[in-house]
Amino acid sequence: MAVRSNVQWKDLRQLLLDVGFVETKKLKGLTIFEHFEKGTGYSCSPYRLRERVSVLDVQTARRTLHATDLVPKQTFDERLSYESR
Repeated sequence: MAVRSNVQWKDLRQLLLDVGFVETKKLKGLTIFEHFEKGTGYSCSPYRLRERVSVLDVQTARRTLHATDLVPKQTFDERLSYESR
């Protein structure tokens, strides 16, 4: 079983939408977001809105948003009250 973070899916999903990602697909076992302007994507396990996101999915989102200059790591951490390790 995946280790869960303190971040709820509703909060991570909203951050992705706020910076321009569009939820494009839901496949069995995968939720896919695309940022057309940046030409990048993000995929993760499917979650219910109040479900806590796995540490791996949060770290992947954090890395993706930082690498594409959409959200600095510190801003990500502050917005989601995420404690990176």
